[in-house]
Amino acid sequence: MRKGRLVEKRIAQERIERLFHLAERVAKKDPKLANRYAEIIWAIHLRYNIKLEREYRRRICRRCHAWLVPGSTARMRARADKKVMVMQCLECGWIR
Repeated sequence: MRKGRLVEKRIAQERIERLFHLAERVAKKDPKLANRYAEIIWAIHLRYNIKLEREYRRRICRRCHAWLVPGSTARMRARADKKVMVMQCLECGWIR
């Protein structure tokens, strides 16, 4: 991989981290802005082929790319066997 591409990926990773923290900060006050940040994170992830960390993947809906906040934009439930947590996006109904 050429040097310029590595620099682009590093910058993209830093941008994803910054957007993630911004989305966390504004999620309660302005959910639309948090959703927009999540869309940008997803677009960067696809464009630069960056693997998102588990924490990031769990906070973004894979279908509608909404920012997931348990209790307001996502429903969290424990399965009957208590070993699995199920998260449902309240925007599109997608279940993880």
